[in-house]
Amino acid sequence: MGIESTVLSLVRPEAPVILRPGMLGAEILSEVLGVRVGVGGAGGVGKSHVEAGAPLASPGLMDRHYAPQAPTSVFDEPDEIEEYLETLPGHQRDAAVVISHSVMMGDEEGPWMLIEMPHQPAEYAASLYAALRAADDASPPLILIHRPPTEGQTPAETAIWRAIADRLRRAVTPG
Repeated sequence: MGIESTVLSLVRPEAPVILRPGMLGAEILSEVLGVRVGVGGAGGVGKSHVEAGAPLASPGLMDRHYAPQAPTSVFDEPDEIEEYLETLPGHQRDAAVVISHSVMMGDEEGPWMLIEMPHQPAEYAASLYAALRAADDASPPLILIHRPPTEGQTPAETAIWRAIADRLRRAVTPG
């Protein structure tokens, strides 16, 4: 479905915990299992949550994961991206890549490359890595991402948005 699946630890069956968020969230898993499902750390248990040298509990838990080569930042609002772009020298501004799920900057596309993302969480998740690769393939000086929502209209949508937030956090963590 675009992003890696949910990883659930059942080491303690009476207290299962999501190690890596994915398309299935804690609420849905709790309903199926009949017990409360917890969520480890900031949406999952990252490398910083294990002892140095110890193996990770699951693939995809490194603090930096599927990160673009270009410096990448996430902004809460499209206006913040526009303001940031205005501070850059022309050659950097013109070559930047913006990834956004909303109409931005007064409906005018600037000289930067704009990758439009879907508004629905499942479609966004399915497009996320392709968008990051396309952005990086343009060899931009930087990639700017408009942060998608973390809450949906249903528990299933919320789980997907939170998994996307986790992947974006890992994608922008400095190496």
